[in-house]
Amino acid sequence: MKDSLWENLNRKDGFSFIDRLEEKNIEISGEQLRDLITLTLANWLEQRPRAPEEYLFVRQEEFLRSEKYLPKITFEEFKKAYGL
Repeated sequence: MKDSLWENLNRKDGFSFIDRLEEKNIEISGEQLRDLITLTLANWLEQRPRAPEEYLFVRQEEFLRSEKYLPKITFEEFKKAYGL
């Protein structure tokens, strides 16, 4: 799902992702996209302190491009964690 999730950042509508288990495309609303991106970032920020150093800045570009989909406080926590 991860790569197909980020592909939505290039769209204005018609959001979807690929279900990795069933290998099928699932259409989602803009609100569901916001929720998925927020959950993905929150999950990563929780795991990040235990991640190997080489992974600490994973998905930085995607999270930066996701600002319009994230609650302000969540985006601020992302910037703080990444030292931006």
